[in-house]
Amino acid sequence: MTALLVKSTVAMLGALLLVLMARRSRASLRHLILTALFAFLLLLPVVQRIAPALQIPVSAATLDATGAKPVAAMLAQPEQVDANATNAPSAKALHWASIATRVYLFMATFLLVSLAVGVLRLRRLANDAEVWLEGTARMNEIAVEANIRRSALVVVSNEVAVPLTFGFRRSTIVMPIAARQWSADELSRALRHELEHVRREDWMLQLAARAACAFYWPHPLVWMAWRRFCLEAERACDDAVVRSSEPAAYAGQLVSLARNLRGFSTVPALGMASRSKLAQRVDAIPDPNQRRGPHGDFAAATVLVLLLVLLVGVAPARLIAAVTE
Repeated sequence: MTALLVKSTVAMLGALLLVLMARRSRASLRHLILTALFAFLLLLPVVQRIAPALQIPVSAATLDATGAKPVAAMLAQPEQVDANATNAPSAKALHWASIATRVYLFMATFLLVSLAVGVLRLRRLANDAEVWLEGTARMNEIAVEANIRRSALVVVSNEVAVPLTFGFRRSTIVMPIAARQWSADELSRALRHELEHVRREDWMLQLAARAACAFYWPHPLVWMAWRRFCLEAERACDDAVVRSSEPAAYAGQLVSLARNLRGFSTVPALGMASRSKLAQRVDAIPDPNQRRGPHGDFAAATVLVLLLVLLVGVAPARLIAAVTE
């Protein structure tokens, strides 16, 4: 558990630092870095358990400082541990450890069940919504212009205040009832934003990231990474809209949509506007120095190689005491 905590912490700190260093780069690149982080967090326990151990000799003093040596000795030779030894865990310590484990499992299960319930709510919402043929036709036109080949369906519902996107095999774009009265430009901007989520497979990535948050929920850095992950996904879609429309009009539309929100969303969907981090998004839209557009193949390959290096070189690593002559 200690090794898992250390490795995940180092990975999260490194990813957040890279995102900070790339603040003037494309939002899609920052989102890619955080996507790789959540992939690493999900795969770390599996690789650490099944991969051959990569033993790293260190001094005994280092093991003592990290607490790894006593624990390793207890696990390796339990029959040799004196029950009355001073370094043996007390009954009280074991009691609190048992409580902490139960609390962790309860919260992790609660978060995963909440995620599953949210997906079911989305399916019910889509089933109850009305197919919007005019909106679907306009969405298809925009998809052809943007070279987006993923299929999607546009529906309208009185249960949402802002456009939402979700879906596995076929994406569903849920528009609020008020969208029927939007101008042609407002509708085009909203559909272009949601289609960018479809092109980028953002909903599937969001589900995976939320699953990682459920497993690592006690760690504050995972929630920092999650909030930044959501922000960069929205900013990447904002960039796609800004490249083909008037930035000031789009920023005003986001603010107007955010004003119509009431409370917090209870479904795991990608909303076009939210009050969280709205100021950062609006400030970035007219910024002429902000690089925009999808990340390149070189960036994707670099991040993938870095992820593989972490999984192969860091996940299976084990600290052992160096042999001294």
